[in-house]
This record gives sequence, structure tokens and C-alpha cells, in this order.
Amino acid sequence: MKKFYISIFLLIFLQACASTSFVEYKPIEINEVIPVQNKNKTEIYTKARQWFTNYFISGESVIDYEDKESGTIIGKGAADNGYVNIVSRSRISYKIKVDTKDNKVRISVSLLNYDISINGDPYTKSNLITAENELTAKNTIEKTLADLKKYILSDEDAPDW
Repeated sequence: MKKFYISIFLLIFLQACASTSFVEYKPIEINEVIPVQNKNKTEIYTKARQWFTNYFISGESVIDYEDKESGTIIGKGAADNGYVNIVSRSRISYKIKVDTKDNKVRISVSLLNYDISINGDPYTKSNLITAENELTAKNTIEKTLADLKKYILSDEDAPDW
């Protein structure tokens, strides 16, 4: 009887792992030019820089390049991206580039890669991912862009003290 239960468990487990469908990795990139009324290049740059400071709080998320004169900031971020199957977890790495000019900002967010780990141990940078993970990655990138856009457009400044 014990063998029967073990066989049933293994059959269900293997079926769950085998039923995971994979799709080939497609690069995801979103570019947007946003008009910013009544703010000069320096003000927009400062708001973008503040966002990076508040949003990039993990050691995996860093600012790679910044130049106040040209109004450019480039950063790399990482985020959890759900499960691939019962034991495998997916993370994404992405790049954000911000270019500022008077009264406008261009934001580019692109997916760099997917990382898969099994029980917390790094496994591979994969070009095969689940369709669900691909959708989650796109949503994460879109949310990141929306958060940055909202922060730059807000009139919220540091309180006077």
C-alpha cells in the first residue's frame, strides 16, 4: 500500500513538472517620451535621481552611469518573477535609462535576462521561460516605468524644515 501512495505522489509530481510549457525568450523593451510641464532639465534629472535612490534598495539594483550635464541616468534592477514550476523560481534583470531635457523626459526600460534558481541555488540564465513568467516580466517592467513616470510628474518635493 505504501508503494501505491508513493507511486501516485510521484506520478502527480512528475505530471506537474512535465505540464509546464515553455516559450522562447523574447526581448522586452519599452520606450516612452513624457512631457513634463514647467520643469527644467535639472529639476527632472533630480526627480529621476531621487526615484532611483528610493526604488533601488537592493544590492542587485544599482546605478551604472549618471551624468548631470547630459541629463542621463542608467541603472540596472532585479525583481522576483514568480515560479517556473514547483521547485524553480524566476528572477528578471532589467535596465532603465533616463534622458532629460527641459520640459520632457525619455525613459527606456529593457529586460536583460531571466535567472532561474532551484531551491534558492542559481541554476541558469535561460532563453526558455514559461508564458506566465514572460507576462509577469512585462508587467513588472511596465509597472517600473509607470512608477518612475508618476514620481517625475508629481509636484511632491522634500518638506521644508
